[in-house]
Amino acid sequence: MSDDAPFVVRPLPSSTLDGAFRVHLSPDGLDKVGLKIGDLCQITGDNGGSGFAIAWRAMDKMGNNPKLRPAKMSDILRNASGFKEGSHVTIARSTAKVQHAVKVTLTDVTPSEYGSTTDAENYGRWRMKCANLLADAEAVAIGTTFDVTAKKGLRKRFYIDHIEPVGTQAGTLYFCDDETGIVFSDGAPIAETPVTTVNGEGFPALDVTGIGGLVDQVKELNMRLDRVLNKTQRNDKLPKTVSTNRHVLIHGYEGTGKSLLLDRLEQTSACKVYRLQKADLVTGKIQSPIQSTFREAIATQPSIVIMDDLDELASPENKVYANSIGREMNKLRGHSIMVVAATRAPVNIDSKLTGPGSFSRQIELPIPNASGRKQILNVLLGKPAEADDPATTMASLRTHGFTGKDLGLLVEAAVDNAFVRLEDNPQDWIKVHARVSMLNGESSHEQGDGSADSQASTAVESDLTVTEPDFEIALSSGAVRPTALREIFLETPKVRWSDIGGSESQKQRFDEIIGWPLHHPEM
Repeated sequence: MSDDAPFVVRPLPSSTLDGAFRVHLSPDGLDKVGLKIGDLCQITGDNGGSGFAIAWRAMDKMGNNPKLRPAKMSDILRNASGFKEGSHVTIARSTAKVQHAVKVTLTDVTPSEYGSTTDAENYGRWRMKCANLLADAEAVAIGTTFDVTAKKGLRKRFYIDHIEPVGTQAGTLYFCDDETGIVFSDGAPIAETPVTTVNGEGFPALDVTGIGGLVDQVKELNMRLDRVLNKTQRNDKLPKTVSTNRHVLIHGYEGTGKSLLLDRLEQTSACKVYRLQKADLVTGKIQSPIQSTFREAIATQPSIVIMDDLDELASPENKVYANSIGREMNKLRGHSIMVVAATRAPVNIDSKLTGPGSFSRQIELPIPNASGRKQILNVLLGKPAEADDPATTMASLRTHGFTGKDLGLLVEAAVDNAFVRLEDNPQDWIKVHARVSMLNGESSHEQGDGSADSQASTAVESDLTVTEPDFEIALSSGAVRPTALREIFLETPKVRWSDIGGSESQKQRFDEIIGWPLHHPEM
């Protein structure tokens, strides 16, 4: 039988969304108001506050027959409903149901004490984290405030400003799932932020934005991620003796993008990512850090373990490291874990790590050809990878043997030349109210008056564009050398006879000496 005797609000030590909307009552308190564990109840405060919660049994003792029965609530529940600690509330069973949220509107309320969030202002990076956090929550309500934590200590705080339910009933609790749309209060929909998935099952593919010349390699890496991280029916049909854990070893010349791929993999994956490097291994305790890393990866699967510069960890001379890593990788069979490592060349690591159960799949990052170099140059200049730009087209044809690192240095030199060109033509400068970054398109609001004494710090050119002459000067100076030419590799030249003046007689001689015997062997 229900009882209208009031409860007193007491704090419940909890700061996460998991179980935040449970009101913890003593067994006697549950019985007095006719509630069972899991029932939805309505709470009304003496100060006018009102809200819904899920009845739960308190795990600790609350005293014998207190005059005011305690109702323990998390800070999230109290703040969302407007209850103060020590205030009196009445609790009654509700006939309402927890509603499915079609759309949740969030407002960014990150406090200043959370520190710099410059990188965090790209809300697309937080979409998956917010969606996963809300989907894992038992229930949420309008007025909920929650924190989201990212790597490198970045944190943001969001406030649920509005929830759109499936039905017409509103004002209760809501649950979120993969179909729930998440929108910011300024109207920018997070859910519509382009996030590529491997097979539509929730694990984001490796984002190729800002990566040029490695499309095929990224596709293959995505395929490997799909097979390991997404347990599908295709995997179930495989014989038990066949493992999907084909760990990947990325190798290639210095500057071809190995570390870039690993960093991007760490940033875009929705699963737990662990990074193992030699600096983390304490002398005399080699095995323990390696074991703990793989043990945590198994405990939080699906997960990824990243090892850059694997040759520093497991070279043929470092048998202790190699044997320890090999043993731990052999334990991963059957688990949703993928190990991705990078090295200069496979011969630089112990051969035991390149067999079945270890790095059985190798992905080579080649020296970029002309098409790849054009993509890289476009990306470095903030353009789409496939942009048709005369300057990058010319530079790509003139940079045989250049790695991605070399092309980055070349772009920096070309940008310097563009600044010099504009400084030599001060009449091109105009009065502006913003300083523009030519590489990423971001702007900061600094005032400039275009006067002679302020041009060096605040004036901005009317159209700062890196041109063909800028690249030509950078190439002619010899400041950037093609490091890949230390090795030999071939690339078919795009030179026609018509490009060579006075070559008709030579062309005729080639035809007579080489072409005729092939086409007319009877002669």
